[in-house]
Amino acid sequence: MIRTALALAIAAALFFSLNFAWTHAALAGLSIGNNASCPQDLAIAARQRVATFFGEVRSAPWFVCLNEPRLGLDVSHGTARFAPMLPTIVVLGPRGQNVDVAAHEFAHAEIAARTSPLLRSYRLPTWFDEGLAMQLDHRNDYSAKSLMDHIASGRLKNTQLADLRWPSGFFEAGNQGKAHYALAKCVIASWLQNTDQTRLTALLEDVSWWRSFAVGPFAGHAAACLRR
Repeated sequence: MIRTALALAIAAALFFSLNFAWTHAALAGLSIGNNASCPQDLAIAARQRVATFFGEVRSAPWFVCLNEPRLGLDVSHGTARFAPMLPTIVVLGPRGQNVDVAAHEFAHAEIAARTSPLLRSYRLPTWFDEGLAMQLDHRNDYSAKSLMDHIASGRLKNTQLADLRWPSGFFEAGNQGKAHYALAKCVIASWLQNTDQTRLTALLEDVSWWRSFAVGPFAGHAAACLRR
């Protein structure tokens, strides 16, 4: 009995340490109790956007609202934290407690529910994951007009989808990062104009460790977005 309990404790410690980002968010939320809960109407509005876009909702993320750093977790806008077999934690900071950011992060949870947390992280290109989430996010910084401004400034000169495949290439500070988000949003929006809900659902369900993500269908859309 003692050996079994010890083995379970070691396994749990190993699991939560390997999923530190999720564990950190969970502890930050638990440390402030009910004060970490986001307004109910915000979560409901975000869920409605997800339901409208995806046709149904398969995820049930836990929303945590932080108005200041907690246990070293400092979030300005929003982030989604994942762990296998556990609900996604959506953390909204002071500048992210609005339906655009909430729906954006909820969309990441939905994508993970339709693939898996690990497949989403390692098999879906970052530009696809973020571009899809951006379809529910209507902030002006990532609009078609903003994309044109980024292109005119030269921020996206010679940019290819392959450059934005991984988080290390996609996420950058300031206007360069905003340019990547705006481009990803345009690429997915353009692709969606030529497809339907069934095809999107099938694409997400077909994400696999054994097949590479097919970038080809999106290349033309990326080129068209960059010609704006």
